[in-house]
Amino acid sequence: MRTTVLTLAVCLAAATVPAAEPPKVSIGSRVRAWSGETVVSGTLIAFGSEGLTIETRQGRDATTLGLGRIDRLQVEHGRSVFAGVFWGAVIAALAGIVAGLVEADRAASQGECEMCGLGVVVYPVLAIPVGALVGAAAAPPAWHDVGLPALPDTRRQGVRFRIAPVEGGARFALSYGF
Repeated sequence: MRTTVLTLAVCLAAATVPAAEPPKVSIGSRVRAWSGETVVSGTLIAFGSEGLTIETRQGRDATTLGLGRIDRLQVEHGRSVFAGVFWGAVIAALAGIVAGLVEADRAASQGECEMCGLGVVVYPVLAIPVGALVGAAAAPPAWHDVGLPALPDTRRQGVRFRIAPVEGGARFALSYGF
């Protein structure tokens, strides 16, 4: 009975929590864009009716993709800490098992085999928390799909002048809207 009430309370609380807003794309956002077989990843530095300009290496290269050529667009939305913890713990457990097996083999070859298999259990148990912490610190980015309508409407009247950095200089663009 107590479990049922607790489950019901959690479900009702979850039902009243508003859904998270979908991520927005803005200048300075980390984005990934797919155009056919090509994936361009970097910082969004400009967008408009002609397309997205993505800086792929800080201050060095910029790539402009036409809006009609973009098949999929994702924006970085924090870090995937759970994935980092999981993979850090798995890798640490495997490394601990290997270290335990190596230690057991060494002890057996030297005739010190009172508790040879203990390292196979102890080393992973000691390594898993360390691996989980390292994995959490080095968590991969969490990417969320966004539709191209998530881009702000940039149609403006008048003359616009844009500058985008490229390797060895800058790219200049002058456009007129009416």
